[in-house]
Amino acid sequence: MFIGAQLYSVRDRCSNEEEIEKTFQEMKSIGYASVQISGFSYEPEKIKEYASKYGLIIGLTHTPLSEILQDTDAVIQKHTTMKASMVGIGFPTGYCEKNGIDTKRLIRDLTPAVSAIKAAGLQFGYHNHNVEFIDAGGYCAMDVLIEETDWNFILDVGWAHVAKKNTAALIQKLTGRIPYIHLKDFALHTDSDRSWWEIVPIGCGEVPFDSILPALERAGTKIAYVEQDNAVEKNSWEQMRRSYQNMKARGWV
Repeated sequence: MFIGAQLYSVRDRCSNEEEIEKTFQEMKSIGYASVQISGFSYEPEKIKEYASKYGLIIGLTHTPLSEILQDTDAVIQKHTTMKASMVGIGFPTGYCEKNGIDTKRLIRDLTPAVSAIKAAGLQFGYHNHNVEFIDAGGYCAMDVLIEETDWNFILDVGWAHVAKKNTAALIQKLTGRIPYIHLKDFALHTDSDRSWWEIVPIGCGEVPFDSILPALERAGTKIAYVEQDNAVEKNSWEQMRRSYQNMKARGWV
């Protein structure tokens, strides 16, 4: 299993072509084997060029749901050009409701696009947050999506942990359907009247990677992408470097 960098984490360093290339170079120098394209504007031909130049795999993207629904052919062409094998959605914008997600409408609306994506030889993947795990009366949206579709999942193990799921068991359940996943760590903070989760570099929080990483290997995951949503509030390159170094020090790479 390779370790990749979710470039949403360093979107502040991807505002133009020069910055994007430098970010590719930096992620390679840190040790990442792959990058996920997300959170910034780009030219597919340039992404392909940078990936080849720096020896990085382009596994997937997060593409806006509206773009997938409204301009499926262009999305397919973009991924084909970049040699990205999976079209992923990062969040089901417009489909959230009080008890999670309107899965029936989401599945109905996405089915034609997903069929076209697969017919073109690409994969489709759904990325979770914690909203997919909200109890809707004995079940949750994630259960429905797993059971009623043949989609792949870009499982975010950090959000699954925040939702108090047995992440290793969920990984086992998704064997063969999680070729690409997200590694995210959280630390829980509390004070006198509240508690909150903070995204922290891998190895600095409480997500149980010692059990998660072997489970991913057994489930057939090809690339695990480090994602630091809030890295742009600090030094995003350094946050990604720290995550990789922590993983290496613990024998996780």
